[in-house]
Amino acid sequence: CAQRGSMAWAPSQEGLGQLLGLFRSSAGATNEQHRHIQQQLVSFNSIPDYNNYLVYIVNHMREEDPNVRQMAGLVLKNNIRDHWLRLPPEVQAYVKENLLGSVG
Repeated sequence: CAQRGSMAWAPSQEGLGQLLGLFRSSAGATNEQHRHIQQQLVSFNSIPDYNNYLVYIVNHMREEDPNVRQMAGLVLKNNIRDHWLRLPPEVQAYVKENLLGSVG
């Protein structure tokens, strides 16, 4: 998925599609479906560049449903709060370099 260097990173279409599908399906989900979606999102923390995908959705997918972008931002905020020191340095760099464009 990830290429060398934080600026060269690009999402795989498969991974991006899977993540977007989860966020989109959560809009009309039942409580049971929400629990399943949450479990999947938590399991993605084992993917080293998962947070890059979240940044990409928030910062580069301006035409995406605002609710999807908001959910990606919320998950990213929680991941940064809970896992920042455990993230690989290249992911930390990508988040720092690319998130500033969406704040403000």
